[in-house]
Amino acid sequence: MSALDAAMAVLLVVLLMAASVLAGALVVRRGRPHRDSRLLDPQGYLTPETLAAMERNLTGRLLGRYVLEGVLSTGGFGAIYRAIDLHRETRVCLKMPRLDRIQQEVQGGSSFGTFIMEAKLRAKLQGDHHIQIYDRGFLLVLLPGFQVKVPFYSMELFPGRNLGEIIREQGKLPLEWVHQIFLGVLQALKEAHLEGVIHHDLKPANILVELAPARRASDRGRPDRVLRVKLIDFGLAGKPGSGGTEPVRGTLGYIAPELFNGATPGPETDVFSLGVIFLEAMTGGRCQEAGDGRDGSSDWVSWVRGGRELAVPAAVPAPERDLVKRMVARDPRCRPTTNELLLRIRDRLHRSPGQ
Repeated sequence: MSALDAAMAVLLVVLLMAASVLAGALVVRRGRPHRDSRLLDPQGYLTPETLAAMERNLTGRLLGRYVLEGVLSTGGFGAIYRAIDLHRETRVCLKMPRLDRIQQEVQGGSSFGTFIMEAKLRAKLQGDHHIQIYDRGFLLVLLPGFQVKVPFYSMELFPGRNLGEIIREQGKLPLEWVHQIFLGVLQALKEAHLEGVIHHDLKPANILVELAPARRASDRGRPDRVLRVKLIDFGLAGKPGSGGTEPVRGTLGYIAPELFNGATPGPETDVFSLGVIFLEAMTGGRCQEAGDGRDGSSDWVSWVRGGRELAVPAAVPAPERDLVKRMVARDPRCRPTTNELLLRIRDRLHRSPGQ
């Protein structure tokens, strides 16, 4: 096939997709005067069945220059889709508000301020250990009864898995892996803190790790080493000191205890969360105070209200044990800075076997 034939084929696909979207828009406009009880609940919001059907129907749709291929994940406010970027001619991740959140924002008279702030913040963080942002702006989305421009940003489609999945599958991680992973996370955190940004929701699910495949048959499929590390999901991020009367942000089991007493968030609260994750990676499971991960909220709240320090098992190697104890200290003034942690982890990585 010649280059001209290939170009014409791409143009034909784009025109067909555009015609599909236009047809959908015409259906929406024709239905605007009517209230369909099958689509909306008594309060006027989209029913779960409607939302699920719309999510499915988005697959293959053209939004701006993006062809959506399906949902990768959803969070409290946003959804991340696998998509084809027709300009870049590559697959990307596209994040925008969830469909139900879009409707709530529009009916509540809001303007997606939180999501727009997240997109601007993410665009500032472009270091090696952050997901690369390609584009951001607004896309036209059609919902039953109305159409609305919603904010979005597109980013690299990273091939790794989240650290929580890796720990559940592998159990206790090799110490060299732990050092490599946390060196990457610390570099990402340092960049964020220098920009005046606190993550607020550090947990294994928000750390992506790409592992090299096994090189020897005797490894039985066990990955060989860490290739790349990315820190993700800045949806709860904010400036230092943006706490006080605001609700505590984060995930129970990783939130620094002082935040429950009205302390203002800062770099030291991120360090605490990272210390808990560090401990999980070296032991292969959640810390005792966080419970089993299914109904651990009461365990964590009980620990927060008590006066004990977080328990660090004796099985953790002494240098790492001492470091983690400082990271998860109740008194935030006792916690190390990201600069000190970077120096310590680099030193330990240099001393690790095989380096």
